[in-house]
Amino acid sequence: MVSKIVKYFLVILFLSLQLFAQDFRVLTEIDSAKYLIGDYINIKYRVEYKNGIQFQMPSIKDSLTELTFIQELPIQQYKKDDYIIDEHTFVFSKYDSAGVVVPAIKFRYTNNEGDEKISYSNQVEFVVTTIEVNLQEDIQDVNCLLYTSDAADEEDSVD
Repeated sequence: MVSKIVKYFLVILFLSLQLFAQDFRVLTEIDSAKYLIGDYINIKYRVEYKNGIQFQMPSIKDSLTELTFIQELPIQQYKKDDYIIDEHTFVFSKYDSAGVVVPAIKFRYTNNEGDEKISYSNQVEFVVTTIEVNLQEDIQDVNCLLYTSDAADEEDSVD
């Protein structure tokens, strides 16, 4: 008897959540949970909204003062079901080892009725670590060869 009541309650709860589906949501994604000092850190804000909703992208590079801003990539926009999806990708770096928390960012939007609302992105955490160094060995040069598409076509390119 109790299990039937719980089942009915869960079904009603599930149906009510479907009726109040969000018209606007933001998801923060990173491409790794562990980076080395100086690595590029791609932080993507995936904004999903229904047609007719207007939003202003907050200043992400000013919000993440713990990281060094490198660049903002072009916005990728596509449609999925009833949603328009904008993917805003920002490239950052960090030049010191630490645990980093990308805080929840406040997004303001206006719904179809003209009401101004607020939604927050999720918080993301990652670690920036140092490169292990063996102090017992001799010092060695780090050789980094750079390749470009032009150099690959030339006869005297670096091999």
